[in-house]
Amino acid sequence: MGSPITPHRSFKDLDILVDDQLQFDKHINLIAYSAKLKSRQILKTFQWKNPCLYFRLYDTYIRPVLEYCCELFDPSNATLANKLESPLRFFTRKVFQRCNMAFNSYTDRLSQFSMLTTLHRRTLLVLRTYHKIVINSYHFPSVSSYILPSHSNRAPYLFKINGQYFDCFLHRNLSMWNRVCKAINFKLSPVAFAKRVGAIPCDILIPPT
Repeated sequence: MGSPITPHRSFKDLDILVDDQLQFDKHINLIAYSAKLKSRQILKTFQWKNPCLYFRLYDTYIRPVLEYCCELFDPSNATLANKLESPLRFFTRKVFQRCNMAFNSYTDRLSQFSMLTTLHRRTLLVLRTYHKIVINSYHFPSVSSYILPSHSNRAPYLFKINGQYFDCFLHRNLSMWNRVCKAINFKLSPVAFAKRVGAIPCDILIPPT
């Protein structure tokens, strides 16, 4: 009784850190730091010369840190996006060096093991969630208050913004969703959609800026 309540500029909900402006910059910095720390711990603990074993550990212990609820947070600038990419850049470089494997670049390291960038994987997860929302596989209250079908016979899942633009999941990712719909012009189950969207080249999903 009588104790003052200390104000906080950020809080965690379901392990997602959000500030009082509903921004996720602190969360992105936190998970990038945590992923880099786990990467160092794995490299310090194990001394294998088999890169596949290291990448399996990355997929198990590090990747989930970067991808958990990635539909909620969206890097607001290139600096934050690079921070999310940094753990995989660091980890692959150290693994290749330890295993005495030649490489030319980050892209080359990934291609040698058919790996995707963190951005590419995050984009696929966002699209799969978007698909489940528009086919009512996921419950999203009042979807029609945000987007409406464009009634295109060639692309049945093409949508347009309904009313005023809001910086929400459905609006923020609408242009990317419609771009993908033009490449996938028929209705698919979630499993079939995931397979088809995974085969779309990265430069179509994420056009160069």
